[in-house]
Amino acid sequence: LEMPAQWRLLQDPAPEVRRIVAERLPAALLTALLHDPDWTVRWEVAGRADINLLRQLLHDDEAEVRQRAAERLALMAAPETAHG
Repeated sequence: LEMPAQWRLLQDPAPEVRRIVAERLPAALLTALLHDPDWTVRWEVAGRADINLLRQLLHDDEAEVRQRAAERLALMAAPETAHG
């Protein structure tokens, strides 16, 4: 979808629609969904968010969102393993 359409869909009443937008929205714009009322949308945001948003999601009301944010932060902090 084009960006204007995605922006309109951020306010869609159906959580499934907003979750799909969270999957497709450029990562730099995920802040728009950081406080979505549906936890599955925020969970999707946690799967793609940058470190600053992930830190905010560590304080989410929903345990699954906090867990996903913590897991992503742990992956970011882990040193890269050498291949070969």
